[in-house]
Formats: sequence, C-alpha cells, structure tokens
Amino acid sequence: VRNTMITFAVSVNKTLMVIFYWTFLQQSTFALCVFAVTLLAPAGWIMHHIPEYRRQGQNTST
Repeated sequence: VRNTMITFAVSVNKTLMVIFYWTFLQQSTFALCVFAVTLLAPAGWIMHHIPEYRRQGQNTST
C-alpha cells in the first residue's frame, strides 16, 4: 500500500510539473508575441507610408 502511495505521489508530481511547464510556455509565447507586435507594428506602419512621406517632402521643398 505504501509503495502504491509513493508511486501515486510521484505521478501527481510529474503531472503538476507538466502542467506548470505548459503554462510557462503559454505565457512565454504570449509575451514574445506581444513584444514582436509592439516592435513590428510601428515599423510596418512607417514602411507602408514611406511613399506618402516622400511625396509630402517633395511638395513642401519646392
């Protein structure tokens, strides 16, 4: 009976480790995605509007 309880405790411990590891991966993935969007969204906006900025610069300098 004691051996069965120890085996059950080890099994539960391994299950909890897997759950915590999976939660950590989800949180890390979310944080990296937010970081990437925070950096890439403004850069993409600027790159998308470069032709417009060039036209505005040409019109005001003449």
